[in-house]
Amino acid sequence: MAGSTILTGFCVLLSWLIYRFPLRSATTPAEFRPLLWITVALGCFLLFGVLLNLAGWNGLRKSTHEKPITSYAELTTKKVDTGVVFQGVISKQNEKRHGDYIAYLDEKSLWSPERLWLELDGGRIAINNTQYQAVSWPVDPLGNLYLTAEQPVIVIGILKNYTENLKGEQPFQQVRAEVVFGGSYQAFVSRASVKASIAMALALANLIIAGIILTKILPVCVRGMKS
Repeated sequence: MAGSTILTGFCVLLSWLIYRFPLRSATTPAEFRPLLWITVALGCFLLFGVLLNLAGWNGLRKSTHEKPITSYAELTTKKVDTGVVFQGVISKQNEKRHGDYIAYLDEKSLWSPERLWLELDGGRIAINNTQYQAVSWPVDPLGNLYLTAEQPVIVIGILKNYTENLKGEQPFQQVRAEVVFGGSYQAFVSRASVKASIAMALALANLIIAGIILTKILPVCVRGMKS
């Protein structure tokens, strides 16, 4: 979202500068030529932004309509290498990394156990990667984000079969997490709904700005090239 907003703002600023200064002073095809290509590039960037924001909006909208899995039995019936969204709590069986924190994010890095165990109805499953996006975790007075035992979480990730370093154990299913949201399902839906609205607003803004650039600035450049 932040990247898309910055890109939109940059395109708007550059378009205004082109319209306000070089476009008004250009008189020959050689002067209009670079302005033409810059205008086309700006329009393409903005239209690409429309696609990105629509993709983000669609993903967020789906996440608010599909309830996460809460049962271990249901989760483990999903096909390996498919995306899953499930709800659980941080297991008490996890080793603590710092004080009562089982996982935490400071200004340097995300510190997460090699296997972050989560309790679901009827069983538990592990997150087996230590790099994922920490979203809406509690914040301590030092500004660190953290998870503690029995913290409810929503996980978005990919179901995997874990086979490495088992020392004779049978392979078991685990999750490669992409997002770990710290909070209830209701909080997750509320946040996703807000972000979906922002994504749609950005898509519409990009489309409108691209339309203005391609109908107001581009024709002037084309006429200048023909003069």
